[in-house]
Amino acid sequence: MEPSWVEAKFLGHIDALETLLAAQCWLVGAERTIADIAVGSQLTKIVRTSHLAPKIAQSPARHRMARPHGITTPPTEYFGASCQA
Repeated sequence: MEPSWVEAKFLGHIDALETLLAAQCWLVGAERTIADIAVGSQLTKIVRTSHLAPKIAQSPARHRMARPHGITTPPTEYFGASCQA
């Protein structure tokens, strides 16, 4: 596989996350789950270590899922008021 193909597929997955999270606050259900934590953690690691960081760091999807422990409501700046508890 060519690296450019892998990168394009990965960025396509980021776009899919954006689409999904445009319609709902969390990946699964009405509140934060392990899915949000897991995906957010992976995106945070990629942003710290990858040359794709500038493209991913701007992604609202990354910010939506990479929330500090204990915070269960998404930030308004990424979701809008409709996702606030």
